[in-house]
Amino acid sequence: MRACLKLIQILMLLAAPSALAKKKMDPTSACEKPAHFRDADLDALKKKHDEFIIYIWSPYMPLSVEGRRHIETWAQEIQIPATVTVLDPSQRICHEKTGALADPSFDSKELIEARALNHYPTMVYYRKGVLKAMVPGFDDAEKFKNRIADLRKGSPQ
Repeated sequence: MRACLKLIQILMLLAAPSALAKKKMDPTSACEKPAHFRDADLDALKKKHDEFIIYIWSPYMPLSVEGRRHIETWAQEIQIPATVTVLDPSQRICHEKTGALADPSFDSKELIEARALNHYPTMVYYRKGVLKAMVPGFDDAEKFKNRIADLRKGSPQ
């Protein structure tokens, strides 16, 4: 029995590289090399906009995907000038040319140090170049709008 399990493990190890090689060599693959959202992108947002949101999401979290569908619309409704949607940095994600999975891959050291990757989704709210809040989890439209209103009250205009 033990020898049989060892044989299965060996066969799986031998088969995995060849399957991976076939996938990499396939010219019809829809996967693209991802763009990255780095500290330079964050700095550019700080210089360009007084207020903005970064929404870090994962396609593996259903509420995260739901929020991705709505975050830009909700932000426009309350006149936030910029919203950036960013994918979790998982190597498992197949980046596409267009659509939600074409979002840049998260790679900001500043936000990593601020613990923005502890949960998906996470909404990161900046005002006047300062990180005002990181809100993990999904909010519906009213909770989102109320949360931003509260954050705006605490920020000098």
